[in-house]
Amino acid sequence: YKSIEWRECFSDLKELRDGAQKKDTGSSERAMFQEYWGKDHAAPTLENMMLDSDAGSMDALERPEILSKLPSLQGKRVLDLGAGIGRFSGILAEKADEVVAVDFVEASCAENRRANAGKSNLKVMQADVTTLRFEPGSFDLIFSNWLLMYLSDEEVEAYAKHVLSWLRPGGILFCRESCFHASGNTVRRFNPTRYRDPETYTQIFSDAILSDGTRFQLQATNCVESYAKIKGNMFQMWFRWQKLGVSASELRRRTLAIGQHTPAKALRYEKIYGRGYIHTGGDTVSQKM
Repeated sequence: YKSIEWRECFSDLKELRDGAQKKDTGSSERAMFQEYWGKDHAAPTLENMMLDSDAGSMDALERPEILSKLPSLQGKRVLDLGAGIGRFSGILAEKADEVVAVDFVEASCAENRRANAGKSNLKVMQADVTTLRFEPGSFDLIFSNWLLMYLSDEEVEAYAKHVLSWLRPGGILFCRESCFHASGNTVRRFNPTRYRDPETYTQIFSDAILSDGTRFQLQATNCVESYAKIKGNMFQMWFRWQKLGVSASELRRRTLAIGQHTPAKALRYEKIYGRGYIHTGGDTVSQKM
């Protein structure tokens, strides 16, 4: 807005903007998100976490729905990223062997520790996910709720490879994001949130491949039905990915490459194109095959 140049109420935002212009694009975007959550929405309350005046009612509906999309957590080690005040941390800790909850706002971490003080298997740590590091194969499940939309495209791409490394073979990555537009009705002084389309997330995580060939495979995705029914918002999306080991990734690649030449597929081609056709290339290709 042009009034940022002269309105006194925007002086701190103008200072942040002017300072960010002197830095590279990545650092300025991160500064905006830190300002957004570190100052404007730093209060450790449910309404602030969900940015909605009706947070209590929506939480009661959506939290069980989100948790129902997770696999069994018995005997598992879980990483809860962007954990906030611990809306999900406590319940995850009740079901899993160990939970590590991370958020970059210390006030939220403190509230998470207070609310879940009785859970000895829950560790809460203050850290920025963009600089967070763990040993490869550290977790069975990595969970996040409204996290990626507060990262730049480059940070999401880097995040995808990091979490792929941190997961054990067969491990699950679960994320829920607001797509296209905001979920809550809270008035915001400014809003740097990235409301991407679902296809962008699908593409980023499909493209994440480690040097040994391990990659993600999308198991399931859908809208959060409670938001669709109550708010008419069908763009609260969740995604569940599984880490494929090297052998599984290679098997998938080979299946895609030669699957059309299996007996079942050959019969299907013959049914469609005529006897003797095992490839859509016609007589010449069929004879060569």
